[in-house]
Amino acid sequence: MKINIADAMAGMVLANDIISNNVRILKKGAELTDKVIQALLKRDILTVDVVDEGNSRQMHVELQRKIDQRFQRYENNSAMMELKNIVINAVEETYG
Repeated sequence: MKINIADAMAGMVLANDIISNNVRILKKGAELTDKVIQALLKRDILTVDVVDEGNSRQMHVELQRKIDQRFQRYENNSAMMELKNIVINAVEETYG
């Protein structure tokens, strides 16, 4: 959902990359912070596309699927499974 940058709040997640002068400033999925919002305002970026609540859950499910897929071949490697759990916890914290 496209919103005015003045309405953006810390914790919102980008639905699309932010591109300025053909340079990617932020990647899709990045979480906005107050500092990032201020930096975007300084760059005269007036709108951002953020994930709405329903899409955030969908993104979470998709990330979980990708994590499972990437770690599948390491099921017998305890260190890799520990790393997988760290990644899953980070996703949970971000997308809840």
